[in-house]
Amino acid sequence: MGYLLTLEEFPAWPRKKSLEHLELVMPKDQPATPSPPEEVPQPKKKPACKACCACPETKRARDDCIVRNGEENCQGLIEAHKQCMRDMGFNI
Repeated sequence: MGYLLTLEEFPAWPRKKSLEHLELVMPKDQPATPSPPEEVPQPKKKPACKACCACPETKRARDDCIVRNGEENCQGLIEAHKQCMRDMGFNI
């Protein structure tokens, strides 16, 4: 049978119970303040519906403007609808 030593009986065992005695050392080749993390590109969002059903508000306003004023006079509404479609996950 073997003999087990307790902490008090084993003189080489470190006796400090806290980690306060440890020093934090930064490598010399790294800055003291870390640089902000690089932005990770988000995966493309999959559309939740078909393109014909997406963004009905901007689609209605765009279509009404085109019928009344012509496509060349409705670029703002056309771009707003395209942005809405992109936000919904469509590749426009």
